Amino acid sequence: MGEARRTLTTELRLLEEVEQDDVLAVAVARPTLEHTRSFRIALSDGVVRRAALFDAASGRPLEMTREDVVQAGQALKRLHDQPALRDLAPRRQVADLAETYRTLDRLAQAFTFAGQAVAATRERCQQLVAAGWPSVEMPVGFCHGDFRMANMRIDGRQITLFDFDDCGSEPQS
Repeated sequence: MGEARRTLTTELRLLEEVEQDDVLAVAVARPTLEHTRSFRIALSDGVVRRAALFDAASGRPLEMTREDVVQAGQALKRLHDQPALRDLAPRRQVADLAETYRTLDRLAQAFTFAGQAVAATRERCQQLVAAGWPSVEMPVGFCHGDFRMANMRIDGRQITLFDFDDCGSEPQS
């Protein structure tokens, strides 16, 4: 099995195992007429790729408000608290510390209410570095890998997540 197919197959299987509820939903691939979740498609440049079709995520795009961000955080916690996903996800480095600091800077610039949380997170990262991170022993868990507003929709209390291409199992602090 080729690497692209293996990666897509792993992602689709993982999505089917996510425990969804009134807070967390994920977009799951629709089966084809042949009862598979993925298929081969030739692109206009002649490259043949694996693909899948997903139902549209219901709801509206998230806004940069405290309420939407809190709900997104609750959904992410529900996702990351599912230990079975850790065993299904590939082990990979999701982001390095420099990317973490860039993300924290963007959050601090975008949200007036995020300053205290950003400062606390930056301090925690500095503690991890001082302790020898990434070699310091931390619990390993499932990570979405591309958790951002564009990859979510909100419908009432429920957040639907999608774009799990970069998911993996990594240390969590």
